[in-house]
Amino acid sequence: MNERRQQEMEQNPGRRRLTQGHEMGHWDLFVDISKLDHPSLFEAAAPTIFAYRNSSGGQVQIIKTLLSSEEGRDLVRQINSRADTPDEARSVNRYAAAILMPRAIITGEANKLDCTKWTNLYQLAERFGVSISALCVQLGQLNLVYIDQENKKLYSSREAAHGQTRLL
Repeated sequence: MNERRQQEMEQNPGRRRLTQGHEMGHWDLFVDISKLDHPSLFEAAAPTIFAYRNSSGGQVQIIKTLLSSEEGRDLVRQINSRADTPDEARSVNRYAAAILMPRAIITGEANKLDCTKWTNLYQLAERFGVSISALCVQLGQLNLVYIDQENKKLYSSREAAHGQTRLL
């Protein structure tokens, strides 16, 4: 977890849980587990020559001498600041949503409520231990709610937002 955001995560447990699910998605979807037990070139070297940094592929060893030069420190900064590609971010966010708000369970719970009321959505977000934003994205992807972004009004569907009613 990003230590720079520790205070934010402590203040918003829903965000922390989503971030944890996001990071689990990186591990489960993008780490090549077959390489984890592969022998290292420096396997016999003393462990003190290494520093450890987190990257999108998991924790990596960096030779400490790399940190002794500006060029090496720039490389380490690049590794640490690498952002997810849009496809990677979408994949791991959906992974997190599936873990924290499984389709069958969230659908069943949402169908018990009037999802066109913000108070009900906040209660549902609290019940699932996620942020209201994460809940709204998941409900939207499951076509259980539609949010008019202009006025933040909730509708039962995109069609209902445009005046179309259900026949059945």
